Amino acid sequence: MRRFAPFAVLLLALLPGCIGPTRPVMTLGPEQPIPELATVGEPAVQLYLFASTDEKKPVYSIVLNKYEKYGFARTGTRVDAVARGILISLPDRSEGVTYTWRVPEK
Repeated sequence: MRRFAPFAVLLLALLPGCIGPTRPVMTLGPEQPIPELATVGEPAVQLYLFASTDEKKPVYSIVLNKYEKYGFARTGTRVDAVARGILISLPDRSEGVTYTWRVPEK
């Protein structure tokens, strides 16, 4: 039973309304130039990607370790969010949606 405890904690963290206060660390607007990738400076940082269409429910969530990169990157003709080399599609960017990487407030 103990081996399932981390999964239960993760599940609770992802339930709507269970994310505490967060602060923005990187934003990409529809006409904004793509910012350079950022590097995590401390171990086990929880990152949430929010779209301006629903700022209460994250589009994506990941825990990154020190020195791992996150941000936004151009892939071909589109722009994706990136975390630890994982590409996250941003389909509504052309429709004026802003995307923001956020971290929990300390």
